[in-house]
Amino acid sequence: MNQSLIGSAYDKKLCELFDKLFSMGNYFADDVSLRSENLLGSKFHLTPRDLLWLYFKVQKAFDIQIPHQTLAKYKFLTYNGILNIINDVKTSSKKAV
Repeated sequence: MNQSLIGSAYDKKLCELFDKLFSMGNYFADDVSLRSENLLGSKFHLTPRDLLWLYFKVQKAFDIQIPHQTLAKYKFLTYNGILNIINDVKTSSKKAV
């Protein structure tokens, strides 16, 4: 996890999105250790359908298109993984411009 992303605008916006969709945004703000927990695991109990919904909501909220190879690289299964995906896609789109 890129430590510089903690507290960033992307981090805050992702926390807000998790809070809006699943009422759990404060978990990640209050306990940074939860950011590496599997969202499908016993602590969060999200379903694969929840992750699919989250995938589309993240793309819309951050105005990005997440490439499939990026999903495989970071594993869209943890808060940190999703935050890294957002950062990488946003960073690479800025370089392309």
